[in-house]
Amino acid sequence: MVSKSRRDFLKLGTGTLAMAGLASVLPPAIRSALAQATQPTTLDGIDHIIIFMQENRSFDHYFGMLPGVRGFSDPHPAPLPNGKTVWYQPNLTSGSYAAKNPSGTIVANVMPYPLNPATSASVNYQGVNLDHSWKGSQRTWDNWNAWVQKKGYWTMGYLKPADLPFYYALANAFTICDAYHCSLFGPTNPNRRFLWTGTSGGSTITNASWKHYIVENDDAWESNVTADDANDSGQQNGWDWQTYADVLENNQVSWKVYQGYGNYGDNALAYFNNFRRGGDPAKIAKARSYAGKSGDNDANSADALIASLQSDLQGKDAQGKSTFPAVSWIVAPYTYCEHPTATSSAGESFAERVINTIIGNKDVWGKCAIFITYDENDGYFDHVPAPIPPLSGYGKHNLTTAAGAPIDLSNETYGSEPIGLGPRVPMIVVSPWSKGGRVSSRLSDHTSVIKFLETWLVAKGYSASAVQCPNITAWRRAVCGDLTETLNLVSPTNTPSDADITGWKITEPTNGPNSVYALYPYSDSDTFAPGIAATTRPACPLPYNCKVTASKTGKSITLSFDNTKSSVASTFIAYVNALSSAQQVFHYSVAAGTTLSDTQALSAGSSQCQVLGPSGSFWKF
Repeated sequence: MVSKSRRDFLKLGTGTLAMAGLASVLPPAIRSALAQATQPTTLDGIDHIIIFMQENRSFDHYFGMLPGVRGFSDPHPAPLPNGKTVWYQPNLTSGSYAAKNPSGTIVANVMPYPLNPATSASVNYQGVNLDHSWKGSQRTWDNWNAWVQKKGYWTMGYLKPADLPFYYALANAFTICDAYHCSLFGPTNPNRRFLWTGTSGGSTITNASWKHYIVENDDAWESNVTADDANDSGQQNGWDWQTYADVLENNQVSWKVYQGYGNYGDNALAYFNNFRRGGDPAKIAKARSYAGKSGDNDANSADALIASLQSDLQGKDAQGKSTFPAVSWIVAPYTYCEHPTATSSAGESFAERVINTIIGNKDVWGKCAIFITYDENDGYFDHVPAPIPPLSGYGKHNLTTAAGAPIDLSNETYGSEPIGLGPRVPMIVVSPWSKGGRVSSRLSDHTSVIKFLETWLVAKGYSASAVQCPNITAWRRAVCGDLTETLNLVSPTNTPSDADITGWKITEPTNGPNSVYALYPYSDSDTFAPGIAATTRPACPLPYNCKVTASKTGKSITLSFDNTKSSVASTFIAYVNALSSAQQVFHYSVAAGTTLSDTQALSAGSSQCQVLGPSGSFWKF
């Protein structure tokens, strides 16, 4: 159930938010969190990690309009072979999925455009379920220019700040990550396996007839999309590699999954033998949670989940210490999971209930970090090309094992295709130590959440080898962070101003008739100009300090990557013969404290090479 104050808040557009006073407009969850003083601590001072993954939204689709992040105001968008930038995606030449200008003529290129709700709908847009299957050939996506041709013109649609008022307020109050990618360019289940286990099965699935599940959903053999283990098809057919819940169990770290019986099949643990019918009842009880009763509709499932959360938050042991789990995962019922065929407003409302419930318990809130993210991008466009492991033909790397041998990239492949990373998805870190509206641009993916747990448990005194996830590949361990930079433990922010939360300056775009079925608003003569004022926001510390130089010899160019001053490996994407039909794309992973060079051929008449590096860094030669 949505409170009247929540409904009133959803009616507020960004203009109202910017003009109104902080105390009178922010929802109770955020207002309460900002009002509570936070003291400095160390990582071991955090006692509770809460992981909340929603469905199918890309970063640009939700937060492209957020100032101060790498969104629609990005000054260095990737180049395309058509001579334009990534904002101008080649259109389909015919059919209902081709974009047409207001006059009904098919346009040559499709730009990001704001989606409008239907006249009878709430302020938040109910999306279109786009193709979000495995990417197939990486070559198709090398230039990041296949979006409309593979997904249709709906892929370029984005939500405005007025459509997502709670999330925009949340992003301005706490840390948002603008370099957080889903783990592979594919659907829900493989990405959720990455979140819970560090892999989708690339290093563990040996059955040839099951290998396609590395990149595809595994519901073909498991039709139970509820939390009820009585509906499982049996203990057979489940996955059997180690999940991170198993790691926690082995180390006697308390954990639990919170969900109602209706959960859209989004609890990845339910696909593993350890947590299926016929397994250990105690483990199943923690993994499947049983909030509510079998057959509950989504509203009742949501209420039961919140009630279970509230009850556990009140628990204390004989010494008065909280018994709330050290690690917990939250799985929303379908109506509230933000899958594009469900409303984003329902998801926002449920997220607010979750956050408000946690913040309302000062004992837990005062020692917790909440990670709110999305499993994949559905088919929605994101303009930042995903770094991939530089397999043979795709680039070059100098990453090595502790013994000095080149790392093995075979576990990052499906067939001959690189598995990940996938497009960017939203990630907001809500914690007493993430107040202040900062942005983290550290490259991360779903395995980074597990890496955070590892780092946190080591800080609490656990053995590094005992809490390490064995499934995360060497490449991801080298290039993806652990999200610890998102927390300001030493100097927590206690006095954010009204402007930090409500003061973004955005010209709200429009696109004709107030209907989701309005014609595409642009003509070929138009320029992409989303109307975001140039601004900055506080940045989380970054481990990158790299540079790229180039030299030309005859018909070739040599790129030199200097990562000697960085404390972590850096990824680069080089566009040779940029902005021409001969454009080629190469990926590089360069170890911390090292350099790497590579030579590529130039085409006749080529005049430009561009390189995109970590945290939006850019070089043009």
